[in-house]
Amino acid sequence: MPIKFGTDGWRDLIGFDYNAENIVRVSRAVSQYFQKLNKGSKVLIGYDNRFMSEEFAQVIGRVFDSDGYEVHIFEKPVPTPLLAWSVKHKGYALGIMLTASHNPHYYHGYKVIPWHGSPAEKDITDGIQALIDLDAPVSVDFPYEKKYLIPVPDDYLLAVKSFVGDIKTDMRIVYSAMHGVGAGFTDRVLKSYGLHVSTIRSGRDPYFGGIIPEPKPQYLSDLAQMVKGFGAVGLANDGDADRFGLVDEKGNVVNNNWFLAAIAWYLYEIKKMKGNIGRTVATTHMLNNIAKAYGYSCVETPVGFKWLGKEMREGNIFYGGEESGGLGIAEHVPEKDGVIADVMFVHALTSFGGTVSEFMQFLQDRFGPLVYERRDYHLSQEQRAYVKAMLESEELPSWLDNVKEVIRKDGLKVIWNDGAWLLIRLSGTEPVIRVYVEAQEEDRLEEIHTLVVKNVLER
Repeated sequence: MPIKFGTDGWRDLIGFDYNAENIVRVSRAVSQYFQKLNKGSKVLIGYDNRFMSEEFAQVIGRVFDSDGYEVHIFEKPVPTPLLAWSVKHKGYALGIMLTASHNPHYYHGYKVIPWHGSPAEKDITDGIQALIDLDAPVSVDFPYEKKYLIPVPDDYLLAVKSFVGDIKTDMRIVYSAMHGVGAGFTDRVLKSYGLHVSTIRSGRDPYFGGIIPEPKPQYLSDLAQMVKGFGAVGLANDGDADRFGLVDEKGNVVNNNWFLAAIAWYLYEIKKMKGNIGRTVATTHMLNNIAKAYGYSCVETPVGFKWLGKEMREGNIFYGGEESGGLGIAEHVPEKDGVIADVMFVHALTSFGGTVSEFMQFLQDRFGPLVYERRDYHLSQEQRAYVKAMLESEELPSWLDNVKEVIRKDGLKVIWNDGAWLLIRLSGTEPVIRVYVEAQEEDRLEEIHTLVVKNVLER
């Protein structure tokens, strides 16, 4: 099968298309592409806790070494944002992160991070894709000797602490690393403030404890139970620690959108930052309300953090977030960073001075009220064809009437006069429609979801 190299690089099944031979082929293409850019000859390689990560990193290192690069490989697993920060601040031409992030354990991945530290844009990934030669003969020896190793310095964690500042609180924190690389990084920063932190799912386990390493409610039940028992705050990261998760003192998993809103308030109100912020088209408009309250605007981008990273690099926004659980700070690193996200939230909560649920209610009272829900529906071939035609048409279907604004930068988004909005997108990999709805009341949200079901799924 062809190797698909997208924004998050290449992800595939371990032992099938994701194997040493194809890793060499991809690495040759990446090396070739970056040699043409003349951004330097240093490459930094990192990896997560997945099966064979260290060995695959060594295979990649040998390819780049043979092409004349100065190769550095971290001696232990690291978060993706740590690698991105290091690439940006330490003069690397590129970084390669071996991770499949929040995918199931049987996947692995290969993510390229260019010199600027944010996700590779389409021109770069397309350029790499065009150079991959799947027919090229490859011979790979097992890398028994570990070469190019460098220690993981403390400077990234010090940069996180420097940005956030001091935190003083006696709150109890329970942190779930979900058997990912956040263990020893996120909890270490929090403990360095003298905070009471209990870490769960901290051990390295390529099977991630039998769950998917994504901080969604169905995978955070153990964290929720512990938090509820202690009346604490629950924090989590995904497999490569580029996403965040939050559980309130009652054991409820908090919607990512309200986490993003909390950080936006914190950056304006507590950190006194100035400028516009950004969000993807699928993310809550509460961010618009917060930016407006402080005299600024919220920039809307297509789905995918690469777009927010681009806005950060161009100086248009200082903060960006997406509903799937990613946020970034331009001056820190224009890439998703779940480590700094969790640490900032603790500072935000202590600055607010209440519980997590009280903090969320404060945001709703001041910048809402808003309710949000994304639902995914499986489609028949006929339904998918209908949705595809609807998304490609310049005209709205008749069942979407009395709308105030139509946005087509990624799927079809409509906004009504009451501020409620609907976004419909097709999955690129599954026969699934993604339906995002936000409204001021639960009844209105259900009305819009029902409208979609009636006119798409029951037609």
